[in-house]
Amino acid sequence: MPTWVLCSNLRGARLFQFEDLKDGVSFVRELRRPSIQLRDADFAGDEDLPEVLTDSAQEKLEREIAESYSGQIAQELDEALARGEFEALILCAESRLLGILRDSLSPSVHGRVSGMIDQDLYNINESDLVNYLRDLETRRSAA
Repeated sequence: MPTWVLCSNLRGARLFQFEDLKDGVSFVRELRRPSIQLRDADFAGDEDLPEVLTDSAQEKLEREIAESYSGQIAQELDEALARGEFEALILCAESRLLGILRDSLSPSVHGRVSGMIDQDLYNINESDLVNYLRDLETRRSAA
């Protein structure tokens, strides 16, 4: 069974898989993107806009989006694991999202996490991803 690699950020998530890194990594599919988008119509009036645009409000909104999206991803991973689509899982995301994503996983999927890469690799191609995965294997072997 393959190892899946999830490369996620707030714009989306991409799944890759490999059996053996010597054979390379292949793209599996794109996961649903967050459906939350801000529009001026989301606010009662102009007086609400300055408060929403503060750093703390922006961070709160980003966290809410990340938690919602991570829940969607976790559900899809649960369903894929139940179907026997992967054996192990490697998570790739920037540190804040990585923590939120990890905390969203069910115990069964969490138990399949074999590694984490603390970087946003959403836009990476297959050949470059192999290099990151080899580096992860090297660090695990050295530990």
